[in-house]
Amino acid sequence: MARDNLVEKTEHAILKACIDLKEKNVFDIIDSNNTMIESEEKCFMLDLQTKLDRKMLESIYQRGFSRIPVFDDKREDIIGILMTKDLILMNPDRDNPTIEQISQILRKPKKIDSQTNALDCLDKFIMHSSHMLIVEKVY
Repeated sequence: MARDNLVEKTEHAILKACIDLKEKNVFDIIDSNNTMIESEEKCFMLDLQTKLDRKMLESIYQRGFSRIPVFDDKREDIIGILMTKDLILMNPDRDNPTIEQISQILRKPKKIDSQTNALDCLDKFIMHSSHMLIVEKVY
């Protein structure tokens, strides 16, 4: 049996992908096309002082996101994740709180640094049953 036939092509591709995940860090993946800065600017986030009035609630629901990062003062300072399902019972004609006033409903953000290898990142998604991780730049 030749060495080339020890693993099938499909198995080889899977093993190679696993090795690639171990060798690449998160920064390499998200910034491979200089998209990290662009993503930060385009990412829909809300300031802690955002007033949840009718107009804002409509904007949130129209965007269709289930999770929204919330920052305090600077976009880099993400302090929580707002789950849009938690706003479903809010009456925009009666209540117009700021996010800070309802901050007890924010979820604690799961964070990783940009040098974390991609395989460990995938493990964190699975371990935390998470759909969103916040990548913090490491210089």
